[in-house]
Amino acid sequence: GGMDSIVEAFKAAVPILRYSLHKGECGRIGVIGGSKEYTGAPYFAGVSTMRAGADAAHIFCPDSAAVAIKSYNPDIIVHPILTADEEDKSLDDVTQWYSRLHSLVIGPGLGREDGMMRLVKKLIKEAVALKKNVVIDAVSVCCIRMYCMLYSLAFLLSKYFKIILL
Repeated sequence: GGMDSIVEAFKAAVPILRYSLHKGECGRIGVIGGSKEYTGAPYFAGVSTMRAGADAAHIFCPDSAAVAIKSYNPDIIVHPILTADEEDKSLDDVTQWYSRLHSLVIGPGLGREDGMMRLVKKLIKEAVALKKNVVIDAVSVCCIRMYCMLYSLAFLLSKYFKIILL
């Protein structure tokens, strides 16, 4: 049934560990999230991927969240480059990393600031265009609700793009 197919999909996605593997070959994950008030959510999203077998977790967050997130775990790579005031700069700063990342987690701890929600829509649109695997946090789902039909259609039409809504 449904749960069996989910388990099989995860088994297929997790690489078999071998001594010949190099750092990054088992997954480089990008987490776009965090805010001054919410630093735990992006941290746990990133560290959970590493505990599940990914080699690297990059957290893209506002400067106000960076020090707290860095202090939780030195293995997490923190990029304090998200700013709602400079959407285009943040978009460029984050999407330049997309080619080096296997999957993205978008939204944990971002809050609901209008500028950040506009940025999230643009980041998701770029991820869709690049056929990235994406996990979208519930707050980000709310932010794209008005675009839900458009994105759902794009996801259904693209056999290469996988999305999990949390």
